[in-house]
Amino acid sequence: MEEMGYRNFNAIRQLGQMGKFSKMRADGTLSTSNSALLLLTYMASVTYDWDTERNCPTPDAKAKGYPCRYYKRGAETFAYDYGKLGISPEQAMSEDAQEYIEKRKGAANQEFKRSITTLKDWGVIKQLEHAKNGKPAGYLLLLGDEEENRAVERWARQCLGLPMIW
Repeated sequence: MEEMGYRNFNAIRQLGQMGKFSKMRADGTLSTSNSALLLLTYMASVTYDWDTERNCPTPDAKAKGYPCRYYKRGAETFAYDYGKLGISPEQAMSEDAQEYIEKRKGAANQEFKRSITTLKDWGVIKQLEHAKNGKPAGYLLLLGDEEENRAVERWARQCLGLPMIW
C-alpha cells in the first residue's frame, strides 16, 4: 500500500502559495488560522490520495473502493493525535481528574468546530454526511480545481453509497 496523504499535502501547499488561506484584517495585514490549517493538513494526511495527474482515484483506493480525500475520524481522534486531551500529572492525580479531562475535550471540540467552519469558509471542505448515532460527520477535502473536486466528490459518493447531487 502506498503512503497516504502526500499528494493531498502537496495540493494544500499549492493552495497556500496561491493565498487560499489568507484573510485580510481590518488593519490591512494578511492573517490565517493556524488551527484550521493544522486540521486540514491532518485530514489530508489520514485520507486516501487522489491521482491529480490522471484525475482519478489511486490504484489502491480504486481497488479497495475507498473514497479519496474523505475525512470521517471526528474531533476526538484529531484531538487525541495532537495531544489536545492531555492533562498535567498534578491534575491526573487529583480528585477532579475526570473533570479536567472533560474540560479538555470540550475545548478541543470547540476548536475543531471553529476550524471546520473556517475550512468551509475557505471552500476546502464539504460535509457529505452528518454526525449521527455516535458516528462523526464526513468531510470531503476540496483541494483541486472545480473539475478535479467534482470527480473526487463523484468517486466518494459512489464509494459511500450517497446520492449524486449536483
